[in-house]
Amino acid sequence: TDQVFWLLILVLVARALRLGETSAWAPAGLAAGVGLLNKSTVVILLAGILLGLIMFRRDALRGPGPWLAGGIAVLVAVPNLVWNARHGWPDLEMARVLSRAQGGALGSVQQLPILLVVLAGPLLVALWVIGIRFLVSPAGRRHRWVLVVTAVAVLLVTLSGGKPYYAAPMLAALYAAGGVRIEQVGLARGRVRRVGWVVLTAASFVLAVLVWSGVGPRDRFTWFLEVAPVLIGLPVLALVWHRFPFAPLVCGLMAIHAVILMV
Repeated sequence: TDQVFWLLILVLVARALRLGETSAWAPAGLAAGVGLLNKSTVVILLAGILLGLIMFRRDALRGPGPWLAGGIAVLVAVPNLVWNARHGWPDLEMARVLSRAQGGALGSVQQLPILLVVLAGPLLVALWVIGIRFLVSPAGRRHRWVLVVTAVAVLLVTLSGGKPYYAAPMLAALYAAGGVRIEQVGLARGRVRRVGWVVLTAASFVLAVLVWSGVGPRDRFTWFLEVAPVLIGLPVLALVWHRFPFAPLVCGLMAIHAVILMV
């Protein structure tokens, strides 16, 4: 349920920023407060949102809206904070136990591919990559706070030795950003270019299998020899694509052959 609250808070904050009305921040604050009652990891999300607004949406912080949301969140979460303080912060102790069980920060780093590929969905890797590219571009500056939230969430979850799925809701935000970018540049005569979608899907799948195959192989040198044609071929295809674009069928066949080499 904590991931539901992460998504709800992100949507409500984005809505409040779009509307620019003080009252629009109240639902975000209420959702944050209830989310903190549900699970303390929501603090990571709220820290990321605050840093993102400071860096890229200071205009919003000049108004009372975000501070109203913060006040509501604190008021709702106070009973939980008081209970934890009186009982020696059992939430923090449980977090330490879980962190030690999976190897601390090093264990979280090793599980990052699970977040980036498995939880994201192999065929959607290209979508969150497009989302990041959109957010770092001039066109995505007003929404760049989402990228800051994502970076903070992944960094804090990893350093604290948390499970990778804690930060998984941020993938949905990147999907949304990628969808916006595709809508902006991917429409041709009222429909999305089919060839582009086929190529992106094939490339995403190959990249996902490549990352997955590199997680704990039995012999690293043998793995490198097996995936070397893919490591060489992908950059070459990217370099010559504008001059020699391949048909969707050829792209699909090359993707299947690459997967056979890597598996």
